[in-house]
Amino acid sequence: MPITDKETLLSDSQTMVGVAEGADVASTHTYDCGVATPNRGYGTPLLCRSNVADAFTNCSQFKVSVKDCDTEGGTYAIILAGPNTALASLTAGASLMSSSLPQEHRRFVQFFYDVTGTTEESSGGSVTSMIAPA
Repeated sequence: MPITDKETLLSDSQTMVGVAEGADVASTHTYDCGVATPNRGYGTPLLCRSNVADAFTNCSQFKVSVKDCDTEGGTYAIILAGPNTALASLTAGASLMSSSLPQEHRRFVQFFYDVTGTTEESSGGSVTSMIAPA
């Protein structure tokens, strides 16, 4: 992963232990763009990157999405969604998402994590997610 700072590192080996199926777990931190309607124009694209930090041990699928909101504590809406990733691919270092942040989005941005396709709780795994220059 590229060099980043604490403002753009939204999950730093955030654990998914005990996350139940269908839970929508928010990243530890929120990215605040600083203005109500940021429009980055056509400059350097920003990537939303998410990788497995520690291998998962007990879930059948895992999905990462990126959501935005007008207020930090409000209701977030999906602006990017990664694929469902099967347990066999949830190994340390595996990429879960590497997609451009849309040029138009609302002020606050967060990663969200979903355990899917199982009735058991996740018993291992962690994720590192950030927003970084392409």
